[in-house]
Amino acid sequence: MVELTHFVRSFSDNDRLINAASRIPCVIKRVMMDVRAKRMALILSCPQTIPDGKDLIALEADLMDATGISGVRIHLEGEAFQDISEAVAGPLRDWILTCVTRNDPMLLSLVEDAGFCAKGGKVIVSFAIPSDPVLVTELSRKIERFSEQHLPARCNIEIVSIAKSTGRVAIEQVRKIEDQWRCEARKIMSRQSKEPESTEPELSQKSNLTKKLTPPFGTGSDTWEKQAERASSDVRTDKTRMKAKPENNDLAWGKIDEDFPKALIGDMDETTGTVIFEGKIEIEEMKLTKSGRKICARFFVTDDTGCIPCIRFFSPKDADRFVHSFSSGGYAAVQADVCFDARYTKDLSASVLGIRSIDEPEKRMDHSPVKRVELHCHSKMSEKDAVINVSELMEEAARMGHRACALTDHGVVQGFPEASETVAKIRKNHPYSSFSAIYGMEGYLIDDGPCSVYFPEQRQASVSSFAVLRVGPIGSETTAQVRGIRIDRNSEGSFEITGNLNIALSFQEKGMRDEGSEDKTGEVFEKLLRIKEFIGDRPVCGTGILPALGMLRSVGFQADVEKHDRYRVKFNPVAVEISNLENMLGEKKPKRDNNACSDLFSDCSQEADSELWGDVMTVIDSVVRIGAKDFSEFDEAAGRASEDQILSRKQPVYHIIILAKNLLGLYHLYRLVSESHLRYFSHRPRIPKSLLRYFREGLIVGSACERGEIFKRIRMHYSLSNSNLKKACVSVQQDSYFDSVTDIYDYFEVQPITNNSFFLRDPESGLESEEDLMNLNRLVVHAGEHFGKPVCATTDAHFLERRDGEFRKYLLLDMEYKDAEEQADLYFRTTEEMLTEFAYLGESKAQEVVITNTNRIADQIDFSIQPFPQGTFPPIIEKAADEITRVARGAMYEQYAYKGVPSPVVEERLNKELNSIIGNGFAIMYYIAYMLVKKSNEDGYIVGSRGSVGSSLVATLCGISEVNPLPPHYRCPKCLYSEFTPSGTYGSGYDMPHKDCPNCLLPMIRDGQEIPFETFLGFYGDKQPDIDLNFSSEYQSRAHHFVEELFGTSHTFRAGTIGCFAEKNAVAVINKISEIKGERINRAEVRRRSQGLIGVKRTTGQHPGGIVVVPKEMDVYEFTPIQYPANKRDAGVITTHFDFNAMHDTILKLDILGHYDPTVLRMLGDLTGIDVRTIPIPDPKVMSLFVSREALEIKDENYENMAATLGLSEMGTFMARDMIAETRPSTFFELVQLMGLSHGTDVWKGNAQDLIRKGVCTLENVIGCRDSIMTVLIQKGISNKESFDIMERVRKGKGLLPEQESTMREHGVPEWYIESCRKIKYMFPKAHAAAYAISSLRIAWFKVYYPEEYYCAFFSIRADEFDGESMCRGIHTVRRKRKELHEGFSSRKPTEKAQYYLYELIEEMYARGIEFVPFDLNQSHAEKFIKLDKGKILPPINAITSVSTAMARAICFARDRKPFGTREELMIRSGIGPSALEKLTASGVLDALPESVQIDLFSLL
Repeated sequence: MVELTHFVRSFSDNDRLINAASRIPCVIKRVMMDVRAKRMALILSCPQTIPDGKDLIALEADLMDATGISGVRIHLEGEAFQDISEAVAGPLRDWILTCVTRNDPMLLSLVEDAGFCAKGGKVIVSFAIPSDPVLVTELSRKIERFSEQHLPARCNIEIVSIAKSTGRVAIEQVRKIEDQWRCEARKIMSRQSKEPESTEPELSQKSNLTKKLTPPFGTGSDTWEKQAERASSDVRTDKTRMKAKPENNDLAWGKIDEDFPKALIGDMDETTGTVIFEGKIEIEEMKLTKSGRKICARFFVTDDTGCIPCIRFFSPKDADRFVHSFSSGGYAAVQADVCFDARYTKDLSASVLGIRSIDEPEKRMDHSPVKRVELHCHSKMSEKDAVINVSELMEEAARMGHRACALTDHGVVQGFPEASETVAKIRKNHPYSSFSAIYGMEGYLIDDGPCSVYFPEQRQASVSSFAVLRVGPIGSETTAQVRGIRIDRNSEGSFEITGNLNIALSFQEKGMRDEGSEDKTGEVFEKLLRIKEFIGDRPVCGTGILPALGMLRSVGFQADVEKHDRYRVKFNPVAVEISNLENMLGEKKPKRDNNACSDLFSDCSQEADSELWGDVMTVIDSVVRIGAKDFSEFDEAAGRASEDQILSRKQPVYHIIILAKNLLGLYHLYRLVSESHLRYFSHRPRIPKSLLRYFREGLIVGSACERGEIFKRIRMHYSLSNSNLKKACVSVQQDSYFDSVTDIYDYFEVQPITNNSFFLRDPESGLESEEDLMNLNRLVVHAGEHFGKPVCATTDAHFLERRDGEFRKYLLLDMEYKDAEEQADLYFRTTEEMLTEFAYLGESKAQEVVITNTNRIADQIDFSIQPFPQGTFPPIIEKAADEITRVARGAMYEQYAYKGVPSPVVEERLNKELNSIIGNGFAIMYYIAYMLVKKSNEDGYIVGSRGSVGSSLVATLCGISEVNPLPPHYRCPKCLYSEFTPSGTYGSGYDMPHKDCPNCLLPMIRDGQEIPFETFLGFYGDKQPDIDLNFSSEYQSRAHHFVEELFGTSHTFRAGTIGCFAEKNAVAVINKISEIKGERINRAEVRRRSQGLIGVKRTTGQHPGGIVVVPKEMDVYEFTPIQYPANKRDAGVITTHFDFNAMHDTILKLDILGHYDPTVLRMLGDLTGIDVRTIPIPDPKVMSLFVSREALEIKDENYENMAATLGLSEMGTFMARDMIAETRPSTFFELVQLMGLSHGTDVWKGNAQDLIRKGVCTLENVIGCRDSIMTVLIQKGISNKESFDIMERVRKGKGLLPEQESTMREHGVPEWYIESCRKIKYMFPKAHAAAYAISSLRIAWFKVYYPEEYYCAFFSIRADEFDGESMCRGIHTVRRKRKELHEGFSSRKPTEKAQYYLYELIEEMYARGIEFVPFDLNQSHAEKFIKLDKGKILPPINAITSVSTAMARAICFARDRKPFGTREELMIRSGIGPSALEKLTASGVLDALPESVQIDLFSLL
């Protein structure tokens, strides 16, 4: 041990500090230093004398002043402590009270009048004035906790007397205390406001709460020990420091003293001090310190009550063990000093002293020998209502040993793809598992009344043409006779029989056979097609027509579309039920009478089936009686609700569970989802009963929850029976209503009584006790027994664990539900838990409803069904392969066939690509892209490519991409002589020196970016390609329309998206609720709560340019339902119900994106008459923009901005400018590298930037684009496949595998290259970077040589962002506004940032001597800037603030027809309002127009 004074002298010569230390009779036992937090802890041993508290206070203060540390904590121990109470009440009193009342003026004032004395091992505290009991308790608790943490033992506090004062004296004393509190509070606030701010970045709730870890975390190859060794080599070694010894225990770091108290995280606050707590560890960040000796770990620890951010410094070796143990989560016991970090994070945090890995808390298990099946469960796809991840639901049910689990979200099926993926993973990871998903939905049913005509979709159904059909069994259930008559009305108005049908079908459940012969599915399908052709588009009438059509669909759906040999035959005509027509007519159908029907039929002599003929006559009779022209009039006559009535809020809506039994049922479910969203959406997607009956085949229907039709009827009977169960049972049996609806339901549902406990809080419900809720379930069970329906017990789960209900509560609070705090326990239960819930039914009945019946329902389901067919299903265009080959080879001969012989380099590459493209079925993608680009070019709009499609020579030759992927080469435009340079000599052909053709002596074209085709399609064609195209934003809608013309509107849909709670949205909800409830929670707790909301569906939308194309042989419902984006009918487009990413590799998606650049280039071409494709790349003057602004010819000496790339796509942002200024690119390839670096993640900062600064490499050879990784590795001798795999891992941010690193080292790949690969999270393709560079250089060429036209085009496409009031008022106004927006730029809104960049460019324009002329009512265009003369630009009308483009167009349209005479006339003829007129007046554009016509009355005399 060292004396305290010796310790102080070792690092300080401060006399005051040394004097303070000399007064304390203690020796130092241990010193602990938290370097990052700048805090010190001293453990002092007192052998004989206890120090005076005032001396300890002085020592703490002097230590902080002399060393600059932010805090000192002193712990006392030793033999001098014989009686803790005497020490607390005596010498240490002032020190203890100062510490526990610090920053708390209320406690500080309280202790001034308190008396302390030691007695019987306790400290007795008494008060002279009235005191708040809560404050007194808080003070005693803090003293006890302080003594426990800072002294050898805990000191117990006892409040023995609180003196009571009365009257005026007491009032004066209380006022005095309040004044003291206010005074102290002001002092503390003043002191805090003067504290210097930390130089360390503040961790606020606005920061990314789920940011990724810095390398080497998660890479699996590098270690913190290796990084520390590398970092240490760059830092001067301090020989006086002792080397840290790593802890040896693989499961522990530091030490945990079990004597410290254990705490729940939710109970912690700034006074907690040192405690032990347990929870799940999630690593947020691992960061190497500057010295390279320590790793700073920031992580979260979460238990069921809360979450706290933690920090600990590890040795490199210990850091590796820590990451290995907790990189994927894990549980630990943690000892930490919990306090409020006022210096850095401004938040509650834990400085960790010790960590010990512990087992994960035991999960609930389902020990029942026979498990139940959950038939009613919600996921996060139930909009703002459930908090279960689909994958977690399936995994949990499988873990519990359940055979299956249903997914039944509210009104949607958007969780199906994830459910299918999860089940596949479960079966892959557990080969013996047969777990399956049950695909279903909780729908919203509405009774649309009596119905005789069923419409599967909105369509016309004229009575002039129909078919009558009868489908009946022939001896067995697998053989049926299909008979039919086709009736059409002739030109004379008479009906005539135009066809007869009589076909025998024989089929079986799996596979089909025709009239006793096996495996003749082809013949069966030929017959089905004959039946379909016979019906055509006609309505189909018949007795029992719905089951008949269902049977035909069942047969038609037995085609295996995944084999691509035949397609499903569907029967979805308008259906007319004859029996319902008879009920409507109120009499039996008439017998055939040739004399009676002679007026109706042109020929009654044909022999016809008597049953069919009777059906025909019923239809005809109905037509005559009603006078109908359309079959929809039959339903009107029957009293069916109209669509407006169905959508009315007044109509009762019932919940219903719909499960897909087989593929046909899945198809029918998708049809129901689609129609409910497209035709019947009113707050919720509604399903009319008639529609459900039409698509009933293949579905299993349950009665759902308390909002279901059955439960509501049951509750009504219970209420009318005065809550008498026996009477209610009799009443239900006598209710004919059940007979009319039970045909819809296959089973009834009962749920735990907690689900319906809200009834007990509603005095109007008539339900008073849990016994009433049990009786309701008993009544449902009785109804099921009486009407022959199985009763199934379901949980209606909205969260997995009971504790997860907290997250759903936040959703309900956000939507302002009054009973959000009292929600039911809607959690996923085990079989035993459900048996316990329904024990009141008796053991046998509970077993039946929980286990037996749910499994009976599951037995009916075909578990092989998938949400959509497996495989790829592109549209079929027979000529696609031939056309692509013809166009590509033709272009090759036009460009590379010297003396009629193609270049071997080009021909070899082309043949390789065509074989891969055609052989893998991708020719259709190329053909469609070729047609789209060709059409756009013909209409005068060039198209830019995106992604890696520029890696394909076929795409280049077909005009799909402007990027040439061949190696750098020369090409003569006349004789087509070509010359290729050795690989690797140049990064781009554009950078090769000028060269003349040896034959023609003409300058040769320089081209070629050297991009391997495998980047696009892989070496074996096993990579699903994307062809993304940038169309002009003006042309995008026309391109979409062209696709619809190619494939038909019924087979083209916009790609749908699903908008879920992201981190930002979830945090906003939690903060809002915390504010409303007055809660103060730390950022870690905000993170914990918000994570429960992330992924919950909020809305739907559409991809900005994605169009889905369905093969004409199939329909969209075989893949996905459809809907309007965000369920808005006025959206004008229909989208896929599934997020397209779920079907990415199944059906074709075209990315037809709108972009500014093609629009600007089109404008520039129109303004200058120059073909933009002839612009030289690179142009020396244009390339000089990246090193100086000289080419801009700036005339304003006060212009300060040195960047010359303002207004160039991808090059005008602050980040891009900084990169340009630092790298000073001088070649096209360096620009491509720059594009790649700026669009990647973790590619530039902390990676390439550092390497370039250190001189390790240059911009030219740093890793800039993903393709270069593969080409470099291949050049090093690594195999093609392995090089490709490494590139794919790196570009996706997966780092390198150990064996890949070894291979790279064996082939001489430098260490800096390997380390750079480790750090990368995302990489840009070279083809995309090259396309961006080409487009930017073309626009830059106009900026240099045609500046007025350039600014006109740039401003025209952004006219809506233009603020004419300031932007047109000269450089000084623009400069002032630009500087205003620059202040606090990083925190400004995106619109304000866009404004800033616009002001920058306008200031540059003014500095070049170009100016805006005033608005002119007679000359200004509605939305385009016009060059009037050199240096003069006329702004458009819509550049005037508050004048929209629509208003400007209306003004110019009216002006062009006839000049305006007055302002009043302008308002009337253009239709603008007074506010817009006021803005026009303020702009000066109306100065020449009078207010109104002035009439001189005297002139009329």
